Amino acid sequence: MAAVAFGLVAAAGLIASGAGFAFDTYASNGKWIELGNELVFVLVGVAVIARGSPAARGIAGGALGLLGLFAGLQRTPVFVHGVVLSTFSPDLARALVALTVWSGLAATLLGLVVYEDLVGREQEPTEP
Repeated sequence: MAAVAFGLVAAAGLIASGAGFAFDTYASNGKWIELGNELVFVLVGVAVIARGSPAARGIAGGALGLLGLFAGLQRTPVFVHGVVLSTFSPDLARALVALTVWSGLAATLLGLVVYEDLVGREQEPTEP
């Protein structure tokens, strides 16, 4: 459940920060495309969380976390530049990126634990 919770937080931070950058006055068309791609992946992950088995939910939470982690790391230049091109204030944009990265990291690690547990149960020998 923790992987799912952190994955959903990472997904929410990912979409919120992406929307902030895409809706800015000076945003390029690439930001819109990036936001659309992220939205599709998040919707698929949320659908798996809503309808999947408990193991699939944990892995989907980890996958959402991995998506949030990499997309958040792509946006780390907001921490070194004084001007942040986002509809949000610079401090809020930085906070959203930090939230996305840290919750994404937590969800990814917890998703790996779920995956390792699932693989470990599959490989245990059964007694005749």
